[in-house]
Amino acid sequence: MSEHVEGEEFATPTPPRPVDLILDKAEEFTRTEVVCLTAWLVAAEGGDLESARLILRTGLLAEHYRSLLSEDPAQITVGQSITLKGLLDEFNRALLRIPVEVRYP
Repeated sequence: MSEHVEGEEFATPTPPRPVDLILDKAEEFTRTEVVCLTAWLVAAEGGDLESARLILRTGLLAEHYRSLLSEDPAQITVGQSITLKGLLDEFNRALLRIPVEVRYP
């Protein structure tokens, strides 16, 4: 049994955030868009318009495909998961064309 030390404060645990599948999907969508637009801007400002277009096309395609899938991961089929992974892989390959570290997590 542990003793209470006078003046010692105990942190109250923060209750877990309730699962909100729609919010989780929106956050994922937003992360993809932020990475896409940041990388697009880096490429465009650097004068690499070919890479800028490729980044924009692959990033937005992955983002929009994900938006069409269910917010409930249990409802996403294996085929849809494979397609999404392929689109994100293509997006990450496009991101390798710019000289800064911007990657989709």
